[in-house]
Amino acid sequence: MLYRIDMAGGATATSSITLAETMVVVDFWCVLKGAGTTSDTVQLFADAVGLLAITDALDISGSDSAVVGVGTIDDDYMSTDYLTVKETDGGGSDSPACVCYILAYKA
Repeated sequence: MLYRIDMAGGATATSSITLAETMVVVDFWCVLKGAGTTSDTVQLFADAVGLLAITDALDISGSDSAVVGVGTIDDDYMSTDYLTVKETDGGGSDSPACVCYILAYKA
């Protein structure tokens, strides 16, 4: 299953989805829809409050149209029925809009 989450950018924000069944996350990447700045990140979590990090924080400080991929996936949290993408603006309310994709299979 491929999930798509659109992040508006501009400030720190979260977007969550509840899955109908438990899925195992195997990949996470984002396509930037604008240029980012230093310390802007996006990260995938297995809970609503951002405590159970499935992935490392992706650096989205790149240029428009850049594709940023995950470096690590935590095997403790990769099996989940809840997904939250958290975008953190490094300062200045100028984080880029981006489209995040989550690839997962049924557990």
